[in-house]
Amino acid sequence: MTRISLKEAYDNRDVIAQIARLNDIVDDLPNPDLTNVVLKTGNQVIDGVKQFNDQVVLAGGMDLTGLGPTTINGDLEVNGDIIQTGAAYETHAEQVFSHNEYIVMRDGAVNSLPAGSYSGLQVKKYDGTNDCRLVVDNQGVARVGDINDEQPLATRDEDGDLTSGALVKWDGVNKKLITSSANVGDDSHPVKIVGGAPAAVDFVGLTKWSSTASGFTISHSSAVNISDARIHLDSAGAYLAVMSLQYRLASTPADIIVASGFTVAGTQYYVQNIYPSGATGLYRTSATMIFTTASAADVDPLVYRTPVSPGQNTSADTVVNVTIIRIG
Repeated sequence: MTRISLKEAYDNRDVIAQIARLNDIVDDLPNPDLTNVVLKTGNQVIDGVKQFNDQVVLAGGMDLTGLGPTTINGDLEVNGDIIQTGAAYETHAEQVFSHNEYIVMRDGAVNSLPAGSYSGLQVKKYDGTNDCRLVVDNQGVARVGDINDEQPLATRDEDGDLTSGALVKWDGVNKKLITSSANVGDDSHPVKIVGGAPAAVDFVGLTKWSSTASGFTISHSSAVNISDARIHLDSAGAYLAVMSLQYRLASTPADIIVASGFTVAGTQYYVQNIYPSGATGLYRTSATMIFTTASAADVDPLVYRTPVSPGQNTSADTVVNVTIIRIG
């Protein structure tokens, strides 16, 4: 405390009187109510809805612990990381941009997807009605399709391991399409046949032979080999043979049987067609067979008709076409 003399007090009596009057005024003022005042420093609890019509800078961060739903009407720019946690939350956006190479699904998962469940992307009402999914199942198989009709996608081998123009086949071990050793093309290219054949025949490839003969008479009662349409098979293997026969009946006073088929290495194979009495005109029939040979062999188309007496064929209208395909 500063002490003054009586002389100094007298000399400053007017100032002292003014200070005394100010003290009286201050004493009469009520205590300030800071309840509705936002303090610039220190901690403070603020209740109610607050609207800021200017920029708000949160240099020290913001803790919204215990705060209920929060609405931001306008743009929100965050120059930093957004870390979002919770058992259930939704993010709604018109567009999502990312500089990263991956979008991570099931982050933190410790167990596999349940059987029949998927993880991936869903497109709402792609056709105006249905929702589509692009997903992965618990076997790692990618699927696409309408919800509850997600179909597995087939992947393929790398470009360098595929052959242009070749057929592909399913590699069940590696779960992808790979180049088959079979091709569709000219006579020198093999074709893989994958079904519909006897189990004893191993379909591994294709080579074709074709021949035609015409202008011969179908003999009575005994088979006739049409040597003009003979095909020589130059190696053992499995074969598919197809023969078509065109012929004209001049008259059939009784039922007549016309047979067509093949003679393979001396053994005859044929099918029969029965025509009733009175049948005349141009007819066509065919025969198809699968056979194997243990070595090179000649294959002749064969034809015959029975009984002996009725019916004659006009040789000028008789034509046989034969195609043999190596299938194994």
